[in-house]
Amino acid sequence: MTSLPNPDRPAEPADPAAASQGASGAPQQEVLTRWRARTLRRFTGVDVAYCGTVVGLVALALWSGHAAARHLSPSGAESVSRLLDDLELPSVLPNAPLVRDDGANTKLWDVSTAPRTLISFYAPWCAPCQEELPTLVTSTSAQPERLMVVVGPDEEAVEVRKKLDDLGLKDLRYYVDAKRELEAGGRVTALPTTFLIGRAGRVKERIVGYSAFRLQMLTIKALSGETPSFDGDVR
Repeated sequence: MTSLPNPDRPAEPADPAAASQGASGAPQQEVLTRWRARTLRRFTGVDVAYCGTVVGLVALALWSGHAAARHLSPSGAESVSRLLDDLELPSVLPNAPLVRDDGANTKLWDVSTAPRTLISFYAPWCAPCQEELPTLVTSTSAQPERLMVVVGPDEEAVEVRKKLDDLGLKDLRYYVDAKRELEAGGRVTALPTTFLIGRAGRVKERIVGYSAFRLQMLTIKALSGETPSFDGDVR
């Protein structure tokens, strides 16, 4: 079926070339868009220099990062680590219910009555924990009440005690976070994690992972309340 012509619609020219001519009869010029101009533009020496500068700055930033990682001083390392640890650091640990290794029920705030207490989250299967815990026990031997060792409810008491005995810590008491309230309140996601707290669970500092240097500083703070200073780099 052939459609009827629309009287309101102007007739199309028979010659397509006529459509490219205006009323004056002159052909219209092609519109050069910005994108079209960019695609037609050739690279110049300025473009090459700009790209080289960008690549050089990226390489310099990467090299500086690796160099800083190799030569970072203890004070600088402490600052970086503290910045990372402070992300989502809780201000207070909850007064969570705990079960001592002899079966006695207690709560965190009832145990951590000293002005400053170290709380170490430990597990017998955690390799770094086996390095950290003996160091903590030795460092706090003069004031053993300043150290609390906490394990999760899934740990077997026999296995925990056996591992502590193997570490030479036969007399060390530990506490079970029976309801995981302490783990949740402290936002513990990795082991070992060690907190320095004041009374009523007020968090002063936290270390995630094992670092002998940072652990030494944290222990000094726990026992004396002072931040140690160093005359030079400590490797």
